[in-house]
Amino acid sequence: MTPYDIDAEPFSPRMTRRKFLGLAGCACVAGVGAQYAALVAPSRIVVNSMVVPVPGLPHSLEGLRVGVMSDFHVGDFVSPEFVSDAVGIMNSLHPDMVVLPGDFFQDTPAQAEACADALSDLIANLGVFACPGNHDHHLDLRKSAVPLGRAGVDLLVNESRSVAYGAATMRLVGLDSATEGLADHYRALRSVPEDEMAFVLVHEPDYADFLAQTSGHMLPLQISGHSHGGQVRLPFLGAPILPLLAHRYPRGLRRVEGTERQVFTSTGIGVTVPVRVNCPPEVAVLTLHSTPAA
Repeated sequence: MTPYDIDAEPFSPRMTRRKFLGLAGCACVAGVGAQYAALVAPSRIVVNSMVVPVPGLPHSLEGLRVGVMSDFHVGDFVSPEFVSDAVGIMNSLHPDMVVLPGDFFQDTPAQAEACADALSDLIANLGVFACPGNHDHHLDLRKSAVPLGRAGVDLLVNESRSVAYGAATMRLVGLDSATEGLADHYRALRSVPEDEMAFVLVHEPDYADFLAQTSGHMLPLQISGHSHGGQVRLPFLGAPILPLLAHRYPRGLRRVEGTERQVFTSTGIGVTVPVRVNCPPEVAVLTLHSTPAA
């Protein structure tokens, strides 16, 4: 069990994320009428391509392209066909590797199987890697892991992988869900020397703060999901409500205060309720770029 104090995160019990998003969806439908499809509909996938500067990145990893998709939530509001559309977009971008930071389905084994089937078409020379999200624990995690394994997705649960890239190798660390109290980076990093660079895959982005406080390893980049970007983003206000452990790094690339570490948070593919405002689902590709270490 992780010592991470998830209860320390401010989160109002008076208005849950699901309730707020449902109310926001109703308000938007009532207020914008015919504009709803263009403004709110969660079916317009965008491509987010960015160069990520990584201090001290080995030159052998220069230009490595990492595809990111998260939070599929196959279920009542997200079809496996929609996930297949996202997979097609990702394949057209030709990433070297793809990472999937959790939440593959809503509730049932059939949804887990359907999502895995859609993801089985992903193409990446270095492989497809994932970590669990909190929704993936709605079932026994083995019932999530088995279909993903059949689909060619390597699910990392508090463990690391060495991935060959030409003559070089990179280390990828995948953690279990922090929301569920199961993230254990001590175990995952046990076999990783502190002076070896590693990249972290964990569903909840705000785990980065705890990681920075408790680990001396070289962990320049964390890739996460969980937030959905808030699903609803308002002018000048941003996301009025975000889930537990997604307040500090709600979307995009942000630096962990006081460090050179960075967190990239995907806005995700799916939704928990069928509404998005100014926050479309995304397929992201991160191109790593070496910069001098401080």
